[in-house]
Amino acid sequence: MDDPKAWVAIAALIYTVVSGIGGWFIHALRQRIEGNDQAIKDLAKENALFRDRQAHFDAFIGHTPTKDEFHSLAISVTEMSGDFKEAVATLQAMGKTVDRIDGYLMERSK
Repeated sequence: MDDPKAWVAIAALIYTVVSGIGGWFIHALRQRIEGNDQAIKDLAKENALFRDRQAHFDAFIGHTPTKDEFHSLAISVTEMSGDFKEAVATLQAMGKTVDRIDGYLMERSK
């Protein structure tokens, strides 16, 4: 093995094998990267759709009342219910009075 040509041949063989394996490895990585690029583009489209849906949802939710506003509304409705009951009672009393006055006037006109 003292022959330098033998060492050059062995080195060339090792270089060829390593270059071949390296080239195959680089080729496999490029294919994987290209596949990832397409997956990234698909995910970007899907993300854009989700952003649009989120924007519509945020616009819808922005117009809905909060918990405190619902509570305030419930209190207001309860107060209005009490006010209506008072108004009904007052109107019933006024109706009885009007009926008495009407009856009185009808009796006098005979």
